Amino acid sequence: MVKHAVKPLSSLANQVELDISTRLETMTKLSLQQGEEIELTVTIRGCVLTDREKDDLEMMGITSFHDLKFFKVCKILGVHFRSGEWGCRRCGSVITTIYRRISRYCIVDTFFVVQDKTYARVTWLSIPTYPCRPFKIVVKVTLMTPAGQRLHRSVIPVDKIDPCTVAVLPHSDGVHFYMMREKGTDRVQWD
Repeated sequence: MVKHAVKPLSSLANQVELDISTRLETMTKLSLQQGEEIELTVTIRGCVLTDREKDDLEMMGITSFHDLKFFKVCKILGVHFRSGEWGCRRCGSVITTIYRRISRYCIVDTFFVVQDKTYARVTWLSIPTYPCRPFKIVVKVTLMTPAGQRLHRSVIPVDKIDPCTVAVLPHSDGVHFYMMREKGTDRVQWD
């Protein structure tokens, strides 16, 4: 990266500054194309938001619910998610997100757009445990109780969803589920 051997440190500093500004410009262009990275299909009619969901959206800056549209399918950076598949043999409803600095798993009930922003209505799963510790490949979760659900937001912005598919395997006890991400690793805080 050194262009001038007479003053190598100065030359290196200039090249690093140029590299950083080029990367920043590229990232700005990518963020401007954010709308193209999220594709919604299969419109749902007859859905309404609950008062709790409206309160959660108001906390995130939504002021009007007149232009509300619901969808069943969302592609995020090319990864296909389909709401309402929980409990089916093939499940595209499970997503991962970072919540309070750790990876969490949710079930998407529906996707919707309001004020040109895309959100997912979710059902939270319990804090993951890692049965193959220290490896963060397989997680074990349960469905949270209604009281536990109220401690979390009922809607999350779609841009907070990690674009990776999740394999789901029910445990033989009928309560727990094993999950494994197709790519990436979970963010955890070990005890």
